[in-house]
Amino acid sequence: MIADRAFDAEGQLSYPALDPALIERPGVQPEFAAGVLGDVILVNGAPWPVHEVDAARYRLRILNASNARHYDLEAVTDDGQRVDLVQIGSDQGLLERPVSLGSLPVAPAERYDVVIDFSSVAVGTRLRLRNRNGVDGTRDVMAFDVVRRAPDGSRIPDVLDPDARTCTIQSTSTSSDFASCLAAAAHRCRTTEVSRTRWHCGPANPWRSSPGSRVPRPLPLPLPQRRARGHVNDGQPRNRLRAYPDSDGARSTSNAWASGSTPER
Repeated sequence: MIADRAFDAEGQLSYPALDPALIERPGVQPEFAAGVLGDVILVNGAPWPVHEVDAARYRLRILNASNARHYDLEAVTDDGQRVDLVQIGSDQGLLERPVSLGSLPVAPAERYDVVIDFSSVAVGTRLRLRNRNGVDGTRDVMAFDVVRRAPDGSRIPDVLDPDARTCTIQSTSTSSDFASCLAAAAHRCRTTEVSRTRWHCGPANPWRSSPGSRVPRPLPLPLPQRRARGHVNDGQPRNRLRAYPDSDGARSTSNAWASGSTPER
């Protein structure tokens, strides 16, 4: 669980709440209405922890518990060696297939399952999990010290969910009825008998907010899994949505610059 927090000179949590006791009046000071950012990165409650690992595969379950901070996670050693993050799951469970990523964007409240293979890193090396969006203290998230060689019989299957079927939907639009279009597309994906269906919700178009905000925030969409230009459904009776194995993995939200979205002009 990754979170950013701010602390005062005595090490106490510093939060700009309207009610310091956090009991009666909700909300924060007006200047923090767009989102509260801290300058200390916590992992499971510890600031910038260091964890000893074997030179083997490890599965990490990542949750962004920050108030507003977005992360773009990468794994890199102090001498510049980069190690892929292999995404195997997200909010909705396992992907159809694993996806190797050089970096993993994580918005607030998003969850991901990734595997890091430390066998390519020399014993005695420190591998850092870093935030490409961060500066100074918010750039480092945590570190792993590779301390020993160890037998590792694990592997990542080529297929994680053999029951998954995909339905790809073009998901950007200039229409004011954007959400309704996606909802209809989701219904078609759940009920269609074909293995893949395309549903156009209008021409591809970048979206932004009005009024603008200096802090991006996740914009939930009607279809829980998405890739860069589409949403995907497995077509099964349980209606669980799965990810199509694309180069950018799978996500459950898009980023917007405010709670309301309008087409970029």
